Amino acid sequence: MNPETRAAAIIARAFNIQGEVPLDADMSTLPAWDSMNHVTLLVEIEAELGRPLRSEEVGGIDSVRSIARLLGSS
Repeated sequence: MNPETRAAAIIARAFNIQGEVPLDADMSTLPAWDSMNHVTLLVEIEAELGRPLRSEEVGGIDSVRSIARLLGSS
């Protein structure tokens, strides 16, 4: 699975979204992406990576693509 598809799947799981999350989705286009769900998303990303996120990584998580970049660099 490529990083973009993995990132979209993580978001869908974290936000309990049925169906596909668009690859161009971000904080402003997904109504479910609020502060509480953002924390859930961070936990899901950490589980996927198998390590804790660094503070500089957390600040950059705002879209499917930003998560994909993170997944691709791990």
